[in-house]
Amino acid sequence: MDKTVKRKRKNLKSKNRKASDQPPITAIARAIPERGVLRSLQPIFVDKDGRRRYRAKQSAGNGPFERDPMHVNTHSSGKSQVNPPVIPAKPLLRRPRALMIGVITVLAITMAAQKQKDDASPNVDAAVRAVLDAQVAAWNHHDLEGFMAGYWNSPELTFFSGATETKGWQPTLERYRRSYQAEGKAMGTLSFSDLQIQALGPDAAFVRGKFQLVMPDGKQPHGVFTLIFRKFPDGWRIIHDHTCSG
Repeated sequence: MDKTVKRKRKNLKSKNRKASDQPPITAIARAIPERGVLRSLQPIFVDKDGRRRYRAKQSAGNGPFERDPMHVNTHSSGKSQVNPPVIPAKPLLRRPRALMIGVITVLAITMAAQKQKDDASPNVDAAVRAVLDAQVAAWNHHDLEGFMAGYWNSPELTFFSGATETKGWQPTLERYRRSYQAEGKAMGTLSFSDLQIQALGPDAAFVRGKFQLVMPDGKQPHGVFTLIFRKFPDGWRIIHDHTCSG
């Protein structure tokens, strides 16, 4: 009798131990959304060895589905385990998207720079024309120093006339004196025409135009010029002059 009771107690302990090896229902009855299907595990029965058996149940979505990631596998060892859930990796940033972001950024910067340039254009145009008008007025009053006030007073000033280069504000002034105020020379009456002023930014401009002189003897020297203006604290000044006579 004692042996029978001991054997039954031993079998009961063995069943309880095997049952304790099973994962708790709360750990495996989790809902996992995947491909539009919400899957969960439902207990079916407890077998003769005390193991709980489960089956996958489709509770949302339509259509067939593959092996449930939470399906319980029973190995030859007699122990049951739960397959780990499959978690999809986060998608990487794709190259087309990165390229698109780069293009949008470049366009935004270009548009902002163009807008700044367009906003500055009217002010630049008016300021540059004022300098050129002052030069014409000074020239026609035979005031070479006043005419040269429109140039950058710096040794770095460059003046090209045909194939001749003159560098510096003072040498340029001396060249004008030799050409138009020396004995037997005349300054005549100066006029500019066909002015094209292009703002290169809020502090720089490129100018193209034509000049004409009416001399006392009736001659009318003329030609074309290109100028580069730069804005300084004391105003706009010509930093480069390239003049060609016709």
